[in-house]
Amino acid sequence: MPILIGNNLFIEELPVDYNGKLLDLDPYIALLNAFFDKLEVECVRECCGIEAFSFMPEDIHKALAGLSAETVITQLKAMQTAIEEQWWYKTVGSTILNNNFDRKVFLQLLGHIIKTISTNPSL
Repeated sequence: MPILIGNNLFIEELPVDYNGKLLDLDPYIALLNAFFDKLEVECVRECCGIEAFSFMPEDIHKALAGLSAETVITQLKAMQTAIEEQWWYKTVGSTILNNNFDRKVFLQLLGHIIKTISTNPSL
């Protein structure tokens, strides 16, 4: 299922390669729990995994309420860098998000979230 990121904008999911090791994203996502909790608006992650979250720009901006946008961006970029530096992992996963991803797909999603927050006129 593609990940909806805007009006008629999607990140196409790629098949997950389970032949290699999985990069555990939970240590990075744990720091962003408050942010991801606020994105969980479509269902609950235990049921729907990544489809429980909304990555629409308006929901990303709403999720920043009460949080430091700069801190969220810093933590997202740290996760992005960690994934890029560990290039040998083709698959990344999170029990917190209840999903596994092709690393390219998750990097695209992180890029979308960072760009959306960075273009927030209230920053």
